[in-house]
Amino acid sequence: MEKLINLPHLMRFRSIFISLLIFSVTSSIFIASAQEEEFKRVLIPLGSDHPVTLSGFINTAQTRTHDNNLKILLLPIGYASDPNTISSSERSKDLNQAGAFRSQVDQACRENTPEGTICNVFLAPILTRYDATENALRYFTDDLSAILILDGDHIIARQVIGGTPMEQALDEAYQNGVIVAGSGDTGNLLSLTMMGGYNQGFSEPTALNFGSADVWNDAEKHGLLFGTQNAIIDQNLFIENRIGRLLNAITLPNSPRVGIGIDANAGLNIINGTLLEATFGNNPITILDAETYHAAQSIRYNGPANTLSLRNVLIHLIAPGWSYNLDSKQASLAPPPTRVSRSFDDLSLPQGAGPLIVAGDLSESLENNLILERFVKMTKSHTGDILIVPIGYSSEQDAETASRLYADALGAPSHTYVPTRDAGVSINLPDQLSGILIIGADQSEVQIEALSALKDVWLAGIPVLADNAGAAIIGESYSAFGPTPTQKINRENAIQVSFLPENSAIKPGLGFLDVSFEPKLISDSRWSQLISLAYRRPEILSIGLTDKTAIEVSRKGPIIRGDNVAIVLDLRDASLELGDNGRLVIGNGFLDVFSLGDRIQPIDADILSEPDQAPTPELPTATLVGYIIITPTFSPSPSPTVEPTVGPTPTKTPKPTTTPLTIPPPSDPGTSNLMVLFGILIGVVILIGIGLNYRRIFPK
Repeated sequence: MEKLINLPHLMRFRSIFISLLIFSVTSSIFIASAQEEEFKRVLIPLGSDHPVTLSGFINTAQTRTHDNNLKILLLPIGYASDPNTISSSERSKDLNQAGAFRSQVDQACRENTPEGTICNVFLAPILTRYDATENALRYFTDDLSAILILDGDHIIARQVIGGTPMEQALDEAYQNGVIVAGSGDTGNLLSLTMMGGYNQGFSEPTALNFGSADVWNDAEKHGLLFGTQNAIIDQNLFIENRIGRLLNAITLPNSPRVGIGIDANAGLNIINGTLLEATFGNNPITILDAETYHAAQSIRYNGPANTLSLRNVLIHLIAPGWSYNLDSKQASLAPPPTRVSRSFDDLSLPQGAGPLIVAGDLSESLENNLILERFVKMTKSHTGDILIVPIGYSSEQDAETASRLYADALGAPSHTYVPTRDAGVSINLPDQLSGILIIGADQSEVQIEALSALKDVWLAGIPVLADNAGAAIIGESYSAFGPTPTQKINRENAIQVSFLPENSAIKPGLGFLDVSFEPKLISDSRWSQLISLAYRRPEILSIGLTDKTAIEVSRKGPIIRGDNVAIVLDLRDASLELGDNGRLVIGNGFLDVFSLGDRIQPIDADILSEPDQAPTPELPTATLVGYIIITPTFSPSPSPTVEPTVGPTPTKTPKPTTTPLTIPPPSDPGTSNLMVLFGILIGVVILIGIGLNYRRIFPK
């Protein structure tokens, strides 16, 4: 028995076996944890309302402190008027402005970090390409917690750093775990495909015409190379009225099909270029998905301006407590259904009702207006004058002045009735009418109770054209918001109110149709009101109307007339929640864009369908003067570089490397599991080796 088993050796073998097994498992877990930590990299696009958004930035930045030292590098690379050369006076002015902002960041750091945290906020005076080449690398030290690119011109910022050692340093810092943030328009840099702005000749009113969006997505023009790869970021979404531009961008050939819209007082963390979470601020983050249901691939273009015609764009709004995954194209509320069938039957005329035209605003295009001509033609089969009913005007004189302009444009017999502003007094209608034209200025000033008789006349067969505020009140519900303020602070407040669930400005309309209308969608920047309207009444369609455009509802069905678009926002199948900040949250809403000549009908949304690709119009090309990627021999600015007077000077100067910029692959969820299995496999191989060589290791 002693020859077969050497008990002390066996006990020693068992002890070694258990130790090696524990070692292999713990090592693999450690490796997996290290791998997971290595791939947790953070981008933070934050809005330009810094009193609101800086606290969100600091809350994330403090997770990367070193020995309680929170070190933040500020980069004013979008401040200069020219990326190559600026005057000494401009340099001084820009650095003074950046220095003042450094004080704001420092204060936010002290107010939003635990006691004992040392806030070290310093400014690198990098304004031109010369600065980015000659003076930049010493600011990128190993103990950095975060880098904040200050709000400015993102086009200038990209020209300043493109192809310079500083661009390499930014990439290396991000790969090493330093948080990289962009404030305001410089947040656009944080996606590889970068929203540049509008191409020449385009603006907000033409945002949904093909070629409007200037998208940087080629070898020379792009955002930061480590920016998110499969989405386009656009800042100041609501306050600067940019939803149309973002919709345009995500449907362009070779562009990412997902858009991330951030408003002035909002921001979020993008983890590993994929997970959108930890949102902050007073407004939700908007996500437009033109990929899941093949909206971009099945796009059409209508009219002489090649205006977009889109179906089944998914819209999500996320607020604190909710997230979105760019890889799976799913919001945390619910995954999108594989197939959704919708109906727009509520955009049909009731039995016996007259034709109905609902317009966004025709007041600036009355001369030779084809929509007005169409309406006059509808009235020819009836006896009497066209009755013009002006509503929502600040005075009776303003109402009469506007009515005369419309009457002249109609070129048909008409007279005007100005409703009283006294509640409870009904409109007095004549016995014979050929049509009713309801015009309006401010839908928040309408006394709708006095207008109920208008619906009865329409149901009796009289044609009706409702324009602007008139269009708003004929729906089932309407948003009783006044014109969007032009002053920034008032504009922000109006937008914020829209995203509160207790918003009391949603009121019952006349109910001509069981849908809601929001006029002047683009010209008065009323996207947030449209979303609020749809959220409060998700069981019906909410339709945004644009200037010079109308929906004609007849026995043949609803059709688009005019130069621009109508937007249908459909939340009937959406998931609706509230964020931790009490703001609206939407998952899997549908957004459709209809343009000239379109029948307003949905198409089935099917993830598995094969899209029918439309021919792409020729894209106008804008020439960007002065953009250089290959680093030339630089001439310094006419003034010497001004050193910052605030913040400590870093002591380490990293040396540039000749290694080309590379984009790391997205994090693979299975990586950690593979590392665990690999570690266990190593342990098993070692044990097998010991077993095969047992007699050599443990001789008798």
